[in-house]
Amino acid sequence: MNRAILRVRHPDEQGILARQQAKSDPSAQFEHYSSPVLILLAYVISLQVFSKEEIEGWGSLR
Repeated sequence: MNRAILRVRHPDEQGILARQQAKSDPSAQFEHYSSPVLILLAYVISLQVFSKEEIEGWGSLR
């Protein structure tokens, strides 16, 4: 139970609330991990579909 008579607002209260909400967002946990997982998944699938020589040849196209 909160018994405060006077509440003092933090100067960056909106920013703090926005960061707390972003952390509690269910998709937030995947923002940092989705790219490496997708890259690994694409690599594994490409190994199943293409030969190793074809994949290595793509690197020389640059």
